[in-house]
Amino acid sequence: MSWLRQVRRLLSGVTLLGLSYVGLGFGLGALPTGDAAPAGPVPLAVIANPFHSDLVFPVTGAGMDWATLFDLPPDARYVAIGWGNRRFYMETPHLSDLKLGTVAVALTGTGESVLHVAWYPDELVGADVHALDVTPEEAAALARYVADFAIRDAHGQVRRFDGAYGTNDAFFAATGRWSPIVTCNEWLGRGLRAAHVRTGIWTPFADGILRHLSA
Repeated sequence: MSWLRQVRRLLSGVTLLGLSYVGLGFGLGALPTGDAAPAGPVPLAVIANPFHSDLVFPVTGAGMDWATLFDLPPDARYVAIGWGNRRFYMETPHLSDLKLGTVAVALTGTGESVLHVAWYPDELVGADVHALDVTPEEAAALARYVADFAIRDAHGQVRRFDGAYGTNDAFFAATGRWSPIVTCNEWLGRGLRAAHVRTGIWTPFADGILRHLSA
């Protein structure tokens, strides 16, 4: 039947597009930029799983006072910051919470974006924490890159949304639009490129960032 052939062609096209996207994502992520490998006296970090990555800063120093910008509690010493689509981010704290509708909306590249900010009293350790040692200049550039995404009001305050994953995190209004081209990982990759820290040429997946941290 003609409609069945059309459905098969559509599914074949979608499958081919998906495989091409994954192949390009991992392939270009494996190719390093011409910048120097991460090295320096300022200890930052990247928290990552296969799907998402956050950048970790000390709350003070390294080019920014995050406690003032985000009105953090006094016991916060480290902060992990990520970026993404507001609805997807806030409605999907775990992969088990993933919904087809949320994914479909995010894939359109529409909707507001947020910065997800989590704060900690101690240095982060664990298998998902990856060292990112940089120079003071690189740290300051990364801090400026991240802070520039925060939407401030006339008083310099960043809008905080209701809702969080727990008691030590919050979501804040941010500029930009998530898309399959500019993912949460590519957002971080662009920050590393802007700071002239080696990373992948295009990093839609966390692998394109992690593989270059100790290169």
